Amino acid sequence: MGVRYVEEIKKASNTFDKLKVFISVFTSLVHNDPFPRGCPIMNVTLEADDYHPLMAEQARIAMNQLLGIIEWIITKGIEQGELTSDTQAKQIAIIWISSLEGALALSRLYQDTTYLDTVSSRLLAELKKQITAN
Repeated sequence: MGVRYVEEIKKASNTFDKLKVFISVFTSLVHNDPFPRGCPIMNVTLEADDYHPLMAEQARIAMNQLLGIIEWIITKGIEQGELTSDTQAKQIAIIWISSLEGALALSRLYQDTTYLDTVSSRLLAELKKQITAN
């Protein structure tokens, strides 16, 4: 799954667009339904954490990749002067993944994409506050 994120992100020219692409790929889990049960990483996490330590470890590795993609994009954006120097890449990555996974769960539960769409819009709006005037 991480490969798809990287392939799509490479097409974007700036930090904000790269993060919009990340959200677009993530939201395709609901809108295009490639995974009819939602995020496979979260599914494994919830089902395997107590009973299947190897599967849980694989889920941690995959989730670390998603967190790492966001953190890397933001760090590069700071280095390139696209985001303010006080932008906290790791914290934003944690907030994004936690928010998107929760919104995905609610969208699945209620069969309503409003939850994921609302969170996606809000995350991008918050990120815009970190963009420099360049």
